[in-house]
Amino acid sequence: VIDVVATMNKGTFAYSALPVKLREMNGDLRVLLDLNNDSTSHIVINRFSTLTGNSRIEAKGLIDHIMLDDMLFDLNLKMGLQLADLKPFLPEGMNMSFSGMANGNASTKFLLSDAMNANIEKMNITGWIDASNLRIDYDSLSMQADKAQLRLSKPQSKQYAFLNADLRSPKLNVQQGKNIKATLHNVNMKALTSNLMETNKLNLIKLNFDFDQMKAGISDMTTALQKTKGDADIAMNFSDTVSWPTVDCNFDISKLNFAMDSTLAEIYAPKGSLKMKSAKGNPADLLLDIVYSGKNTTASMGKEKITASDMNMDAAIAYKSNEKSTILQWEPNGFVSMYNADIETSEFAADISLPVLEMNFTPNAYNIKNAKLLVDNSDFELTGKLWNVDEYLKNKGLLKGEFKFRSELTDVYRLMDLTSGFGEEDS
Repeated sequence: VIDVVATMNKGTFAYSALPVKLREMNGDLRVLLDLNNDSTSHIVINRFSTLTGNSRIEAKGLIDHIMLDDMLFDLNLKMGLQLADLKPFLPEGMNMSFSGMANGNASTKFLLSDAMNANIEKMNITGWIDASNLRIDYDSLSMQADKAQLRLSKPQSKQYAFLNADLRSPKLNVQQGKNIKATLHNVNMKALTSNLMETNKLNLIKLNFDFDQMKAGISDMTTALQKTKGDADIAMNFSDTVSWPTVDCNFDISKLNFAMDSTLAEIYAPKGSLKMKSAKGNPADLLLDIVYSGKNTTASMGKEKITASDMNMDAAIAYKSNEKSTILQWEPNGFVSMYNADIETSEFAADISLPVLEMNFTPNAYNIKNAKLLVDNSDFELTGKLWNVDEYLKNKGLLKGEFKFRSELTDVYRLMDLTSGFGEEDS
């Protein structure tokens, strides 16, 4: 048995399998070599520090199996990292980059071969990192934060064996390709992922999140969310810049604002679920499934406006990327109900309210199942169908309808005055 206590001062180290060089190596080590039993030989690190690139690493711990084919590292680390220095550890051809500074502590246990091959899913890494001026780019996905804290825990699932992390940031900017952009404030997020190092495979991400505010844009659609929490399962290939991610999300939001072209909406306390995926045959087209309920909803399109105390929707919406008209790019199908609604329209100079409305809809028609309508002094119970919506939105035709109604009080003269000339085209 050979037992050696060693002190290192300003040492350097380079190894062909190690993608970086170490310099300014200082430390106190104890090396135990058992020539009769290779498996018990090890190195105890009492103190170690080194520089590589613009980063500094300090370590304490144990290096085991030093006489065998693959050494086992069990270390406690203190790090001051220039994140750009991580680039050499990434697989060749991986379109990923980092920038910013990170300081933190970590406990690690890994085999040398896994570290050399960047098999992060096989490495046990726990700890926390405080980052500043952080930016991460991964193919078409980018994330930027002036400040962020990341806490790493041991993955508990084979499906999500790569990363188990909690992220906190006062402000986080995210962008996917050219179409999706989002800014989030006071973010708390827990993420589980599959192996994100496999760039040409479908990556799985499971999220739990809450944040104070988010502003997001998808093409010509913008959304603002307040006080939001939820969860999401995401499947995406980061190297695919055409297809939409597959998302299954549940949400609970304090307030939502939406804008697309001349369509605006404001909804309080919306909650429900959102599913999205690329359409078959054309991955640039998007399919959405939305189920939600909301309070105190206001929606407008140009001069038309509606407010309601309660609104519920179950809808499938298709986005057609090749359609030139913004409003015609979206094809909705589903069911909507609203209660205690007031309507403002340029077609009628009257007080119009809807105590109840339950309606199915398609891109070309609205089928009213149950509606109670008040127009000034008149009241109606209405069922029926409004169609030719597609042609109307293209300015190629008039809206058409067929309705049945029942009324206890009808102000005929007022209605005749309101509808005089309605439906006639300007000459």
